[in-house]
Amino acid sequence: MNIDITIGLFFDEILAVSDFNSNLRDPLSIELLGKLAKRMTEMMHRGMAIHVLRGRPLHCESVLLKILLRNFNKWRNRPCIITVIGEQSSAKSSLLNTTFGCNFRVSSGRCTMGIYMSIIRWKSLPIILLDTEGLMSVEESSTLFDNQMVSMAMLSSHIVLINHKGELSTELQNLIGMSFYAKLQLKDAPIKPKLLFILRDQTDLTNKRIFFAQLAQLKQNLNKDAKFLQISIEDELNISNDDVVPFSNAFSNDINPIFGETQKWRNKSFPVEIQALRNIIFRFLSMNANLAAYEDFDQVYTKLSNYW
Repeated sequence: MNIDITIGLFFDEILAVSDFNSNLRDPLSIELLGKLAKRMTEMMHRGMAIHVLRGRPLHCESVLLKILLRNFNKWRNRPCIITVIGEQSSAKSSLLNTTFGCNFRVSSGRCTMGIYMSIIRWKSLPIILLDTEGLMSVEESSTLFDNQMVSMAMLSSHIVLINHKGELSTELQNLIGMSFYAKLQLKDAPIKPKLLFILRDQTDLTNKRIFFAQLAQLKQNLNKDAKFLQISIEDELNISNDDVVPFSNAFSNDINPIFGETQKWRNKSFPVEIQALRNIIFRFLSMNANLAAYEDFDQVYTKLSNYW
């Protein structure tokens, strides 16, 4: 029998106990939660990710999580949020780890459940990274879950990384359209997220105009669908025709001619493409230094809980 025991799962158990044990509401227990949150904060400073949207049904509310996030208010500057969304098993966690040097858990056959959070700091700017559960999964067969997850990302994030294998698809267009409608229904959604389309496993990166044309067509289709609302997609979502970052395969496989066994190595072009993505993200953050929406981490917790 395989027993999966990690620090992350141990913290999940602590969060579950603090959520459902009514005895942890007296002053002594609140003091205990404060000590636990302090230790968990120290682990997050070392790169550990915390499970913020968890359980079945998924939920975000937690006294312990609220105390934990409050510990980051000592950084003083307003936080920004970067979220990755995409299909199941499309290497979203690996993309965040490689781009930002964080430590979202990855392994063969493992899929993210709910949303995990990691917090880093670039210069003096706190950056919250959200790794979301995969879309179009077998476990969540209905489109309702996909619409909820994409809407959560669009409502709460300053930058949304749309990690997608292959070319831009109709399913992806429909999901973005649904999140656009959800955003219009909420008056308390002041963020206009920047959308970056990360197209994985591309074999030909020489002519990027093809990808730019696909994104331009996607925008045109979204505007056509939203015409009856008398509002443009550009009013709510920040999408430029060149917001496409094509990636080649991260690894290559071949048969060793001497030993006759499969060998794998990282392609040299992949780190260069990751660095280009980092430059795009940090250039956007530099040009939009006064990011709105969140005054502090207390407000981050409140809005994430309300949006879900």
